[in-house]
Amino acid sequence: MSGKIDHIYACTTALLQDAGSEGLSMRKVAQKTSMSLSNVQYYFKTKELLLAGLLKSFLEEYTETFKQYTPNADNEPEENIRLLLIDVLDNSETTDCAFLFKELWVIAQRNPGVGKAMEDYYENMFTIIETMLKKTIPGATDPRAIKQAASILMPFMEGYCIARSTLPVDPSALAGQMASVIMYILNKTDFRPPTPLAV
Repeated sequence: MSGKIDHIYACTTALLQDAGSEGLSMRKVAQKTSMSLSNVQYYFKTKELLLAGLLKSFLEEYTETFKQYTPNADNEPEENIRLLLIDVLDNSETTDCAFLFKELWVIAQRNPGVGKAMEDYYENMFTIIETMLKKTIPGATDPRAIKQAASILMPFMEGYCIARSTLPVDPSALAGQMASVIMYILNKTDFRPPTPLAV
């Protein structure tokens, strides 16, 4: 990716953090980047295209960790799911990502280009999570169970990312509970109810 495009994305992100989506304009992006408006518009003709590009770039980076996921063959499947969730829930970048994601999600509700990029992300992320579950639990062959587990896991991870600063629960304990739930869905035998969390 072009260094100028990266710079435009970084400045747009800073503007979103400072003023939110309502305070964002192509002119402000140009001022923030120290580029002319026409130069910014050379790369992104409209604010819609800029925001769609920013969202796509942000989400590609966010999903890269999941794409590279490889379970530890020495661990039990539930332990691998727990460790994966701890990594996601306790990620130091999650709080910063949460703010940007919330802003882009709001924009997506009224901006068709950004909305389409968001829909593409959800479809892609769902497939990535299905693949992760298949890698983690090779014996889980029921596609309906895998889809059900992914349907629970994806909104859980996203919701936690957004609400984490207000939740009074240790991420490690929460990851253990969710791993038990996922194992129950994928393999309905030997289910151990999760230990209640201390709040």
